[in-house]
Amino acid sequence: MFFSRYRNRQPASGTKKNQNEPIDPSLDQLFSYIKQEFSESPDFVIRTFSAGNNNETRFGIIYLECLVDEKVIDEWVIKSLTLASGLLPKEFDDEALSFDMVKNRALSIGKIAILETKEKIIKSILSGNAVLVGTGWKKAISCSTASEKSRPISEPTAQSVIRGPLDSFTESIKVNLSLIRRRIRSPHLKVKSLDLGHFTHTKIFVLHIEGIANPKIVNDVLKRLKEIDIDSVLESGYIESFLEEKTFTPFPTVLTSGRPDDICGNLMDGRVAILVDNSPFALVVPSSFRHLFMASEDYYQRYDIASFLRLVRFVSFFVSLVLPSLYVALITHHPQMLPTSLLINLSAQRENVPIPTLFEAIIMELMFEVIREAGIRAPRVLSTAITIVGAIVLGQTAVSAGLVTPAMVIVVAITGLASFVNPSYELAITARLIRFVMMILAATFGMLGITLGLVAMISHMNSLSSFGVPYLEPFSPLNLKAWGDTFIRLPLWMIRKRPADLHPLKKNMIAKYRLRNGRPSKEEDGSG
Repeated sequence: MFFSRYRNRQPASGTKKNQNEPIDPSLDQLFSYIKQEFSESPDFVIRTFSAGNNNETRFGIIYLECLVDEKVIDEWVIKSLTLASGLLPKEFDDEALSFDMVKNRALSIGKIAILETKEKIIKSILSGNAVLVGTGWKKAISCSTASEKSRPISEPTAQSVIRGPLDSFTESIKVNLSLIRRRIRSPHLKVKSLDLGHFTHTKIFVLHIEGIANPKIVNDVLKRLKEIDIDSVLESGYIESFLEEKTFTPFPTVLTSGRPDDICGNLMDGRVAILVDNSPFALVVPSSFRHLFMASEDYYQRYDIASFLRLVRFVSFFVSLVLPSLYVALITHHPQMLPTSLLINLSAQRENVPIPTLFEAIIMELMFEVIREAGIRAPRVLSTAITIVGAIVLGQTAVSAGLVTPAMVIVVAITGLASFVNPSYELAITARLIRFVMMILAATFGMLGITLGLVAMISHMNSLSSFGVPYLEPFSPLNLKAWGDTFIRLPLWMIRKRPADLHPLKKNMIAKYRLRNGRPSKEEDGSG
């Protein structure tokens, strides 16, 4: 059942052929076909009525009751059509004139589209539109009547906000686009629309700023999205793996965010954002390793505070990655590196522990992972109780029973806290996976194993790229100018240029952002 989401299952024999056929001028035949497609679903509605000088012209409005706003249909489609029918000339009975008259003069609804095939009628109905057909028409009119029912804009739950806007994306792609346009009020913000999924036909928006984003990257993103062959797209994670150049890697090469201000900042840097309907998380490409440590608050706070917090994130990631393996290596292979008093205390703690240090560390790490997942998946009213029971009761009981040492509990607790510091949840999961490999290497080879593991990890990261941008930039290749917004964050008036790897081919098109006072001069524009 899971793989059916990804396999391209072909429609029933003859269905695709019929859908590509032109619209039947006979309303009865068209209604019969559409009823068969929807299998008499209870929310499927065909509303027929007559209009014209002698009420001889028959019309039909087709829609899904659960997807449309019926008040819009009554007020702006049916009512406007019936009121205008008395003003139509006698030639209204002619097929061509009747269609043109309704399209150009009778309908007062704002947005319409012309449909010429049965397939387009089905897609329009499933998108929440009402389709208007008439006697003798070889075309249909799609009226924008979709009901925009969505969760209200609220504070982001997956990304806590210390300072900055408190709004977040919702499951409505139109609401998400409006949140971005409220911040970037420029015609240079370009939006490309795609439909993905043979069954879901999920709406995808690709956003970039013309003159800032590299056209090659934009075209590459659109090309990869158009090549996706999948049955359904239920969340942005479905297409994330298709955008990665290397799938078999624990490191995330596509950024995800649910904050509009974060997405706008990446757009202004020259990246490409991807919005997916029914998903409150947007994707950003290209990405690199250093951007996983950046938070929107870094640019809202003073530079010294932001620099200190960013350094804390880098150190915390390293601690969450190697601290348990470092403890295992010191206890197992290099006890002479510890101070004598500390070594005596640790040896005394291990006297009654029958489990080797490696298995002790793995068991404690697995226990912490179970507690973490239980706290996330459990109902909110129980998550606090689960955390208290797991962290205090089980931890204290395990120490009292002699299964683990107090020092190991401290190491695992510090490691767990350090993994929560990073703003990227995907990178925290990466550290959790690599941590077990590092512990095995430390138990086998000691400090040499940790060194070999770090060298292999860095070599693997150096082989990664995201749409042509090296994953380890600005470390490899070396770019010292970009270090002012890497480990630390210089004052905004000193950050004059965008990332060098994201520059467009044509320079000097749009002024740089994040400048302290006013607009830059012509000499300051462009890339560098």
